[in-house]
Amino acid sequence: GEPENWIAYNAPVYAPAAGRVESVANDVPDNRIENGVLVYPELPNDVLKRLLGNYVVIDHGGGEYSVLAHLKAGTVTVGVNDRVRQDQPVGRIGFSGDTGLYVHLHYQLTDGANPVTGSSLPLYFSKYRVLAAGRGFVRDGLLHTGEFIER
Repeated sequence: GEPENWIAYNAPVYAPAAGRVESVANDVPDNRIENGVLVYPELPNDVLKRLLGNYVVIDHGGGEYSVLAHLKAGTVTVGVNDRVRQDQPVGRIGFSGDTGLYVHLHYQLTDGANPVTGSSLPLYFSKYRVLAAGRGFVRDGLLHTGEFIER
């Protein structure tokens, strides 16, 4: 269906931990779906914007960076070098970048400021519910690729 009909579309996105904003993009238009086919807008010649769409990268210190991607244009509320606190709103989920046919938030923890060249680090979350895998409520755990969760 249309991106606007997905439950996640336009949902708020929060900083997972305190840190300093390393980089952002806030001007990539949403993709469209026409007759079941994903249609990308005209994109700038920028690898990160093509892959991530609108995004926020947060430097948490100690070589850890959060990447929050596929945000809605014009909703990013932080700028480069801004200090953010845990749970501070930073934008809203959109349909920008290399999304495939699904509205989702791409979240990645990396060891470098550039999510393309950095290596992913394991992610541990607390107090969440796995919706599709039958695991139910999890007090503390490692997320697995493809899981649908809610807090």
